[in-house]
Amino acid sequence: MKGSFLVITIESSYIQATVIRYGSKNELQIAHSVQQPFTIKGSSQHIETEQAMVSALSDVLKKVQLTAGKIGSVHLVLSSPWIISKTKSTYIQFPKAIRIDHTYIEKVVAEEEKEFKKLLPFEVDFVEQKVFETKVNGYHTRIKKPVPAMTLSVSSTLSAMSKRVISKLQNTIDHFFHVQKIFFHSASLLAFISMRHIRPESVSGVFIHIHGECTDITIFNEGVPMHFASVNIGSASITRIFAKSFKISNSVAESRISLFEKEEVTKIEAEKIQPVISKLVDEWRERVIEAIEHLDKNAPETIVVHSSDYISLFKTALQSEKALALSEKIDELYLTGIQLVEFQQ
Repeated sequence: MKGSFLVITIESSYIQATVIRYGSKNELQIAHSVQQPFTIKGSSQHIETEQAMVSALSDVLKKVQLTAGKIGSVHLVLSSPWIISKTKSTYIQFPKAIRIDHTYIEKVVAEEEKEFKKLLPFEVDFVEQKVFETKVNGYHTRIKKPVPAMTLSVSSTLSAMSKRVISKLQNTIDHFFHVQKIFFHSASLLAFISMRHIRPESVSGVFIHIHGECTDITIFNEGVPMHFASVNIGSASITRIFAKSFKISNSVAESRISLFEKEEVTKIEAEKIQPVISKLVDEWRERVIEAIEHLDKNAPETIVVHSSDYISLFKTALQSEKALALSEKIDELYLTGIQLVEFQQ
């Protein structure tokens, strides 16, 4: 897949469009990025929220179009609340041995889609399907040709989106770029795949991805994602509440928190900031731990945390759980995941 492509990240408080090009040695390079914030009002199904997101997307693409050149494809990376992911493990015991192939696995996943769809209160399309594990007769198997099976186990992850939001995204992209293909990705899943590639020793545990207004949680076991959850508090939420507490703008609040995090404020300023920040990150931790325990009562082996902002504050809040911080930039994380998933590198 040669030429340039576009990675559009749509998180809970901002949109970023990044032009990716191939270098002289065929490696992928980040050529140019444009980012714009927007404000969520209610759920992703709220019409004002959709309009705010689409308007921000139009502004970003308009700027990118000036320097992007020809774009062959677009990769949309979406966080909550725009996309919903669910992992399903299916176990089948056959009365007698039958031959299993890729077509049979596709039928199993299709049945899982039907069951998932029943749980959602609005019209959706499935934009992503990933089979993480296939076991035939109790053994891990990559089915390259039909194999006889007495038992079959399939663990797959499905990602669904509102049909209306999908249509709006496609129409907005088509207005600025005529591309051959648009790929959809769950940010949680893509970041998890990258994390596992970067930290292969983290076999079982919890991956916490913090973004603007939300924190996405992935519980995984033996390298396979088992549960997904989202908590509606993130780095932008903390900035906004901090700003309100001190009656300052969000940009000034972000600067003060960053300086506090780096221990670059005076002792007097630190004494003012400390109790407010401690309260906010403690509330964040309580809600995250509550979500984890609701999904899985067993204590996680590993907690890996990633955030574009305030990573040391979030890591410190989870120090009793001995959380590890993933230092890679979000661009790098998503691009690694795209390479692993789409380009099979």
